[in-house]
Amino acid sequence: LDPILLRQLSRVLASVGYLEMCGRTGADEGFCLTERSRATLLQDAPAALDAWVEHNLLHHRLFADLESGLRRDRDGETHHHPPCWRTYQRAMLQTARPIAQRVAEATPAPLGRERLLDLGGGHGLYGATIARRYPPMCVEVLDLPEAIPHAEAMGRQEGLDDVASYHPADLRTHDLGEASCDLVFLGNILHHVAAGEVSPFLRRVHRALRPGGVVALWDMASAPGGAAELDMLEEGFALLFALCSGSAPMAAADYGQALIDAGFQETTSTPSLSPTHVLTTGRR
Repeated sequence: LDPILLRQLSRVLASVGYLEMCGRTGADEGFCLTERSRATLLQDAPAALDAWVEHNLLHHRLFADLESGLRRDRDGETHHHPPCWRTYQRAMLQTARPIAQRVAEATPAPLGRERLLDLGGGHGLYGATIARRYPPMCVEVLDLPEAIPHAEAMGRQEGLDDVASYHPADLRTHDLGEASCDLVFLGNILHHVAAGEVSPFLRRVHRALRPGGVVALWDMASAPGGAAELDMLEEGFALLFALCSGSAPMAAADYGQALIDAGFQETTSTPSLSPTHVLTTGRR
């Protein structure tokens, strides 16, 4: 490693709190991880986010190619074909761990308690946590064929295989059946669905549920139209989703309206679980 570059990089990381100076000063100064970095950036850390950091390399490449996106020189399908499925699935799992239990507790009980579909669920932690809340329910995780081997392995490592099974499916074309399940969970899916395709997709979900069944949408919420102030985090994520999927998150109220338009009743919205996400539920 280049010692001059390494020293200056370490100083930059120390200036923003990832490292702290320790030991000697001058040319031989030393650096070590801060308490926050030790808690999040090591693979065995209690709140590990190392895979999320690695996954952000893809985001950096997308923004580096922003000009091509603006000129429509790309197909906008990066979300469906990430370069490393294992890293992507690990990143999603790491961000799900702190919140999955709270999402499950806020998801209403369906009338029946047999079959849950976790659509695009990857690792399956959300669906498995909900299923365990409503025994003897089991969850079937549907995701793209390329994702399933990594997702299933992570599910076993998380100890989810007692309630979760994993099945390859492209949600854009897969037949969800009719009155075939009791609960459908959609975690961070709709912000990758084009605006004109949301209603047809949710009508397919409505058709798949048995009477009394529940749909739960866990997704990022954008500011409502006409908001007085713009939020950098919200707008930055919206730009990212536009780059990788050609779509965008909806405002919290719009998720509920989308469910009503698809035929759902008893819709509820729970925005207090996360500063970025909202849980929207409805009943068939």
